[in-house]
Amino acid sequence: MLPSKGANLARHDFKRSVTMIRLFAVAGFALAIATSTQAMPLAPIQSDDLITQQRR
Repeated sequence: MLPSKGANLARHDFKRSVTMIRLFAVAGFALAIATSTQAMPLAPIQSDDLITQQRR
């Protein structure tokens, strides 16, 4: 016996909604990473005095 058209449509709708939820989850995660990366301060340049000055 073949599944009814309604069952196939319900299965298709379920797969589509799961795909949409995954898309929103990935987009939200990417947005969270991007905003936290943008908010991070740059590391200060540390001077170890390893550079030797040369006279000309």
